[in-house]
Amino acid sequence: MSLKQQASQGAEINEKLAALMTNSNAVRAIASAVEGTLGPKGLDTMLVDKFGD
Repeated sequence: MSLKQQASQGAEINEKLAALMTNSNAVRAIASAVEGTLGPKGLDTMLVDKFGD
Protein backbone atom coordinates (compact mmCIF):
# COMPACT_ATOMS: atom_id res chain seq x y z
CA MET A 1 0.00 0.00 0.00
CA SER A 2 1.40 3.38 -0.96
CA LEU A 3 1.83 6.31 1.39
CA LYS A 4 -0.89 8.22 -0.51
CA GLN A 5 -3.40 5.40 0.03
CA GLN A 6 -2.56 5.22 3.74
CA ALA A 7 -3.02 8.97 4.12
CA SER A 8 -6.36 8.75 2.32
CA GLN A 9 -7.57 6.01 4.64
CA GLY A 10 -6.44 7.99 7.68
CA ALA A 11 -8.46 10.99 6.51
CA GLU A 12 -11.51 8.77 6.01
CA ILE A 13 -11.16 7.38 9.53
CA ASN A 14 -10.85 10.92 10.95
CA GLU A 15 -14.02 11.99 9.11
CA LYS A 16 -15.92 8.95 10.43
CA LEU A 17 -14.69 9.62 13.97
CA ALA A 18 -15.74 13.28 13.70
CA ALA A 19 -19.23 12.24 12.53
CA LEU A 20 -19.48 9.74 15.36
CA MET A 21 -18.52 12.37 17.93
CA THR A 22 -21.02 14.85 16.47
CA ASN A 23 -23.82 12.28 16.68
CA SER A 24 -22.81 11.36 20.22
CA ASN A 25 -22.92 15.00 21.33
CA ALA A 26 -26.34 15.45 19.72
CA VAL A 27 -27.72 12.41 21.55
CA ARG A 28 -26.34 13.69 24.86
CA ALA A 29 -27.93 17.12 24.30
CA ILE A 30 -31.33 15.59 23.55
CA ALA A 31 -31.06 13.22 26.52
CA SER A 32 -30.28 16.06 28.90
CA ALA A 33 -33.22 18.07 27.54
CA VAL A 34 -35.76 15.29 28.18
CA GLU A 35 -34.31 13.50 31.22
CA GLY A 36 -36.78 15.14 33.61
CA THR A 37 -39.76 13.92 31.59
CA LEU A 38 -38.88 10.24 31.80
CA GLY A 39 -39.87 7.68 34.39
CA PRO A 40 -42.80 7.26 36.75
CA LYS A 41 -42.23 10.67 38.35
CA GLY A 42 -41.58 12.47 35.08
CA LEU A 43 -42.75 16.04 34.77
CA ASP A 44 -44.31 17.79 31.81
CA THR A 45 -41.76 20.15 30.32
CA MET A 46 -42.20 22.96 27.85
CA LEU A 47 -39.32 24.00 25.62
CA VAL A 48 -39.33 27.72 24.91
CA ASP A 49 -37.02 29.68 22.64
CA LYS A 50 -35.70 33.19 23.38
CA PHE A 51 -38.79 34.74 21.78
CA GLY A 52 -41.23 32.82 23.97
CA ASP A 53 -42.45 30.50 21.24
